[in-house]
Amino acid sequence: MVKEALASLEQGGVLLLPVDTVPGLACRADLPLVLEKLLALKGRPQGKAFSLAFRDVEQAVDYLPHLKQQLPVLQHLLPGPWTLVVDSSPRLAALHPQWDHSVGLRLPGNCPCSTLLALLPWPIALSSANVSGQPTALQMDTVPAAVVQAVDLQWPGLCPLGRESTVVDLRGGMVQVLRAGAGNEALLDTMPKTQA
Repeated sequence: MVKEALASLEQGGVLLLPVDTVPGLACRADLPLVLEKLLALKGRPQGKAFSLAFRDVEQAVDYLPHLKQQLPVLQHLLPGPWTLVVDSSPRLAALHPQWDHSVGLRLPGNCPCSTLLALLPWPIALSSANVSGQPTALQMDTVPAAVVQAVDLQWPGLCPLGRESTVVDLRGGMVQVLRAGAGNEALLDTMPKTQA
């Protein structure tokens, strides 16, 4: 299944994945035409950015070098049910205009497709598996039929948490919860200090 999923992503496919939080639609982040395909599938406005999921913290820092200063924070929260809003980088901004200024960073925790995520040679755009403006599907069996039919591959399994990620804004040295979710906010009170 891993080889099939990687091959689909390699060829520009959109996958339906049971990540740790809620079902996600995923595609390569470095293929603009596939990102447009994902936008169209969701009926999503052009200006609304997708989160980016990485293989591990090291890959995230490779694309976002300034996060080296926040490495202890990243390692404290990730992998897990968090979307961390951070400043973008020229490398990511070059991939798509939606990542020009900031990006939502994800490293999903343990889930049925962890073996796939651990092998990603590039970051993937990750978005909830619903039509834009409609309620979030909390499990794979509640993903709208139209979405299921539009993807190139569906990974089997259940989302362990069945709840959206907690969105935390880390820009400007501040820590602000933008959306409560599956992440335990008590962890934010024990975050290590970072270098200025």
